[in-house]
Amino acid sequence: LGGHLWLNADIFAGPGALISPLDARQFVRLCAEYLPQAVLSLSWGSSMLSTSRLYTAEMVEQMIEICMSPLVKRPFGALGVHTLSPRSNVDGDDGYLLAPAASCQHITFAVAAEFALSSSKALKKLLDAVPGASLTVFSGMGSLGVTPGTVQEIITTYGKTRCFLDLRVTKPCRSCSSNEGGALCGIQ
Repeated sequence: LGGHLWLNADIFAGPGALISPLDARQFVRLCAEYLPQAVLSLSWGSSMLSTSRLYTAEMVEQMIEICMSPLVKRPFGALGVHTLSPRSNVDGDDGYLLAPAASCQHITFAVAAEFALSSSKALKKLLDAVPGASLTVFSGMGSLGVTPGTVQEIITTYGKTRCFLDLRVTKPCRSCSSNEGGALCGIQ
């Protein structure tokens, strides 16, 4: 996406989070209205203390709804209109409301690496529902990182054209366990 401005926020409560961090509709609407050329990076607040360890279908439905609902104001005659929803008297002028997915240059969903693979069914639904969207898979502050094998599995699961990676990659570790015949060692 060639050096474009990215606007990122945790707009909904995610795995292990108890509250939504900010007014999601207002954040998305303002970004899409005033900086439509920016990449909109949306996420869920999450905690490593999550008992579910995944993004649920309900969390994904919230994200689809906000990305596909007409809430971005555009006057008649605005350039770059893709999906129109007629509305009279938008701030005193005639105009249209667009879905953020139709008015933003690109939408990416930031997802924690720890939850990306266990949430693949729901996240694939999200990618299918929001045209041209991608995932940005990240390892957060304090993360021990992910193995090269996990990175490959993430890429295989979501595809290299729909995935940005912001990960701390660890070296494969050797683990050993003993059994009756001696030690069994392998690389993980």
